[in-house]
Parts: sequence; C-alpha cells; structure tokens
Amino acid sequence: QDGKNLGIWSRWWTVRGAASDGFEEQGGELVIHGNGRDLHHLGFSTLLVRPQEEFCFEISAGVAIEDGGKKERNKDWDGGLTCYYDENSYLKLGLACRGGQPGILAAEYVDQGYVTERFLPLGMECCRAELKIVTEHLRRALYYRQEGEWQQAAVFENTAYLSSEGLNKGKRFTGATAGIYVNGQVTGRFSAVEIRCTEAGLWQDGKKQYN
Repeated sequence: QDGKNLGIWSRWWTVRGAASDGFEEQGGELVIHGNGRDLHHLGFSTLLVRPQEEFCFEISAGVAIEDGGKKERNKDWDGGLTCYYDENSYLKLGLACRGGQPGILAAEYVDQGYVTERFLPLGMECCRAELKIVTEHLRRALYYRQEGEWQQAAVFENTAYLSSEGLNKGKRFTGATAGIYVNGQVTGRFSAVEIRCTEAGLWQDGKKQYN
C-alpha cells in the first residue's frame, strides 16, 4: 500500500498487495472496503496491522460497519480487531452478522480452520461498538462496549499459535502483529485506534495512538 490516500495511517502494514481502492482516510477515520474474503483466504487484502512490540498490551478502536443495505443484509460478514500471525493463525474480535442477526464475533483460526467461534447476538440494529483486546503474554481477553460498561466477549488462554514456534506449518518468520480488518462485502469505519503498553516501565507515556 503506497499510503497516498491514508495520511498518518500509511504507517500501518498490509499482509499482501492491497487494492488501491481498499483503504482511504475520511475525516480522521480509516475506511476499509471489504473484498468479500476472510483472513485465511489468499485473496484477502483488507487488513492493516502493526508489529507486536510488547508481551503485555491493549489494542482498542471504535468500529462501525456499513452493510450495503438489503443486498448484503442476509450475508455473513465481520470486521474489527485482530491479533494476526499469518493466514494460518490469528484471532479476531469484531462486529458481525450471522444469518441476518447482528452481534459480536470472537474467533480463533489455527492451521486449517476455526477452532473457536463465539457469536453474541446484539439487540441493537446499529452496527457500531468499541472493541478492545487485552494481551498478557499468551492470554487474550476480548471486550466490547456499545454503551455503559465493557462486556467480555471471550478469553483465549493460550495463543501460542501467534508465534513462530506455535504452529509447524511452512515458513514462519513474520512475527506477531495486531490490527484491524474487514471480512465481507461491507465497509468498516475505524476511529481512535490505539495500542497501549500495559507493562510498567517500558514506555514513558504508556501508549501509541495511530490516528
């Protein structure tokens, strides 16, 4: 990605060649246009990540999904946060639609398929929420909030698959990353994306904000 439409967001990485019209910046928000593919598909390109630099950190963002109206309303899609190693190993926390029902999706993909998928239906039709993943070494706690207090979507206790030694499959040398994604023929809007170190003494200000 050449970053010409992204401004400050151009400091993020894509995992493979990104379509020039897949990303844009609008009023301080990053807009990602999904291409209908999930993170494990070779044609998937609507993902932006930063390298994981600490063992203990949080990534959070405001996320809104535009589903394209009636044409896409009954199709499955999701978009939000991810901890990503490669197309063979990642987890994701996102706003989602399954069978026409909006909700929150927490999922782990390892080797050749999803080993965990938890879908929490939401009563509100508006597809907007704050999302957060809290990392403590191999443990990932996933949270969402639409209003009021944070709600826990899932806890993944052992995410060793997000390391070079965690899965014996091909060449694994890229390192763990964290970022944002969209899966499906939908548009995701991301605001206030922040990666914050939670281990005392590593950073003076404790956080890095990317928008």
